[in-house]
Amino acid sequence: MELLGKEMAKCCGGLPLAIVVLGGLLATKHHTYEWERVHKHTKSYLRKGKDKYEQQGSGVSDVLALSYQDVPYQLKSCFLYLGHFPADHEIHTKTLVQMWVAEGIVSRVGEETSEDVAEGYLDELIGRCMVQVGRRSSNGRVNTCRLHDLMRDLCLSKAQEENFLEIVNLQQMETFSSSMPTTRTSNKVRRRAIYLDQCVL
Repeated sequence: MELLGKEMAKCCGGLPLAIVVLGGLLATKHHTYEWERVHKHTKSYLRKGKDKYEQQGSGVSDVLALSYQDVPYQLKSCFLYLGHFPADHEIHTKTLVQMWVAEGIVSRVGEETSEDVAEGYLDELIGRCMVQVGRRSSNGRVNTCRLHDLMRDLCLSKAQEENFLEIVNLQQMETFSSSMPTTRTSNKVRRRAIYLDQCVL
C-alpha cells in the first residue's frame, strides 16, 4: 500500500492541495485491493491533470475532481451546496446543518436525527479533505468551516454542470454561468444564490 501511495503521490506533480485531497480519498480505503483499484483508474487521470496544470494553470481541478467522483451520492449534494457561500467565507456549521436539513438535502436515518446525520456528512467531507476546518470549540466540535479557493471552483463547476446551483453577483451584474460554457438552459437550475455586498440571498 505504501508503494502504491507513493506512485500516486508522484502523479500529483507536487501540488500540495492535490496530494492532501488524494490522501483524504485513500484514507477511506482500508484494503489493498481498494488502493489498487484507485491506482488503476486514476493514474492516467492524475497525469492528465498535471499536464493541463502545467499548460493552463487549471489542471489541478482535474485532480481534485477525483475526490468528488469518489464521494457517495448522498454527500455530493452536501458538497455542492457549499457553493452558496462566497469565496473565503467562514461558514458556521450550525447554520449549514440547518440549511441542509431545511432544503431536504439531508434526512434522518434510523434513530438518528437529521441534524446528527448532517453533522456526520460534514465530518466525512472534512475527513476527505474536501472541506477545511475553520474553528473548533473547546470540546473539539467544528464551529466553522470553509472551502479552499480551488475546491470552491470545482464545487461551482460541478454545481453548474448538474444544474444544482447558479450564482448571481449583483455587484458585478454577471452570473457564474456567463463565465463558463454550458449546454443546459438556466431555467433548469434548481437553486440560485444572489450576492449583494457580503450578503447571500
